[in-house]
Amino acid sequence: MGSFYARWYAERWPETIAGLIVSGTAGPRLLNQVGQAVAAVLAAIRGPRTVSPFMVRANTGAYCKRIPDAQSANAWLTRDEAVVRAYDADPLCTFPFTVGSYREMLGAINHVNRPRWARAVNKTLPILLISGAEDPVGDYGEGVRKVWAMLGDAGIQDLTCEIYEGARHELHNELNRTEVFEYVLHWIEDRLPA
Repeated sequence: MGSFYARWYAERWPETIAGLIVSGTAGPRLLNQVGQAVAAVLAAIRGPRTVSPFMVRANTGAYCKRIPDAQSANAWLTRDEAVVRAYDADPLCTFPFTVGSYREMLGAINHVNRPRWARAVNKTLPILLISGAEDPVGDYGEGVRKVWAMLGDAGIQDLTCEIYEGARHELHNELNRTEVFEYVLHWIEDRLPA
């Protein structure tokens, strides 16, 4: 979720940042537009604080489909089982989204997946997109590549995309997190003033 708001932030307040690193983002999908409309209708009828099992299933219900014998509905986050167990045990992580939250989140996703968003991003802003090849949020790399192409088409001058084989959504919590941290550190050191 944070990747979508980070992308929006880069559009709105470019003068406040020297670079943008986006992890585990998603590209444009028609289903996100439909989902936003459905969430808006449910929020109008039942109230924005309503929890809809349908919306939960539609948004994250299939995230573990490519994980054989997933021991948790949150196994899509990382291959590190200890991290998943800690996540499952944390009530601040496992609450269901309300329809109002889905409406707003899907609105942000849809906004930052329009070509006009990419055209509005500062062309000289260094941007790094990182993702796991097994991240369902980024459509297993395909959605991230769509964002990369959209930004490239918009004329971003320093644009990098790095997709890690085997990794899932939370690269900072992945089994290969040291490799990810080192890559990000080198990217920052190569581009941004000390």
